[in-house]
Amino acid sequence: MSSLQKLNDNSLKVHGTKPSLHSGQTIVSSGIPSLDHVIDGGIPLGSLVIIEEDQYGDYAHLVLSYFMSEAVCNWHRLLAASLDADPSKMILELPSPADGEVTAVRPPADAADQRMTIAWRYQGLPQQQAPAAGRFGQHYDLSRYIEKSAIDAMDISLWPEEEPPGNDYAAASDRLGSLLAACDRLASGAEPDTGPTVRRLAVRSLGSPLWSAPPERVVRACHLLRALLRVTGAVAMVTVPTHLWTDEALVARLRRCADISIGLESFQGTPAAESPAFSEYHGLVHVHRLSARNVLAARYPRHPDLAFKVRRKKFSVETLHLPPELSETASRSQEDDSAPARKGRPSAGCQAARPGAPLDF
Repeated sequence: MSSLQKLNDNSLKVHGTKPSLHSGQTIVSSGIPSLDHVIDGGIPLGSLVIIEEDQYGDYAHLVLSYFMSEAVCNWHRLLAASLDADPSKMILELPSPADGEVTAVRPPADAADQRMTIAWRYQGLPQQQAPAAGRFGQHYDLSRYIEKSAIDAMDISLWPEEEPPGNDYAAASDRLGSLLAACDRLASGAEPDTGPTVRRLAVRSLGSPLWSAPPERVVRACHLLRALLRVTGAVAMVTVPTHLWTDEALVARLRRCADISIGLESFQGTPAAESPAFSEYHGLVHVHRLSARNVLAARYPRHPDLAFKVRRKKFSVETLHLPPELSETASRSQEDDSAPARKGRPSAGCQAARPGAPLDF
């Protein structure tokens, strides 16, 4: 009798999820494969991701759109919330997959419904050409949007559904409470008839001037949102314009209340935009906090200096390095500057007094 025995695969398979190799947690993609690599494979279910916006917010909003596109491609339930932009326009401007299309027909949870009975050991191997739907992490094309027919077929909720409360100070708690209530309805809702799925919450520019909320209330709302995610297993990505905050202690509290906290620093409008050292990049990535669930310590990147660059079909996060021609020029200039200093150096000890003479013992 052969020692190889087929095990019953009773694991729950959900589109766009996989187990983490480090912690064993079920993780989902952020929509940017290179960012997933930085945060140890992906975002664990039940986690809160806070993106500290750059000065103009363009790149942080782009990261959030990748997060929402990943939800649409994997048929996850999605909540899009914002006071700075119209949520209905946000979901209509999501980038489309670079090597495929999103269909309005949901594929089966198992990509291979026809189970292999003879060569069953090859059942779990990836297909040679995986469809865009149901894939964990992929690149997106910024020049194309997801079709409106596919958007209409998804389970997407918008906030606010109606005109938000007034812009006075007293209405700030009502806005935050209304947002948390909408998140609770989506995260705690019943599973759809098509099977289990992941619930994603995308909040844009939380705590901006349009919210009329002080930073203390924003931090408290993030604490409550994180507790809600822990119970329901949903995933949330929130962008916060922390560059508008004047109290660094509140920024540190905000980072501690998140499972994953990442800051973006754009080169727009700064001297670094014209520097040859940063000609290949659009900004810097600061990893403030990573998830440490089910492990003793989080796995931070080996090189803390990270930068990002945006292309039409790829958003990449890389280790910051100088261009080869720039480093060579810098080394040559240093050698040229040190040469006159060596010639004019005074003699010491047994060295000859005249410059360039051999040693005299």
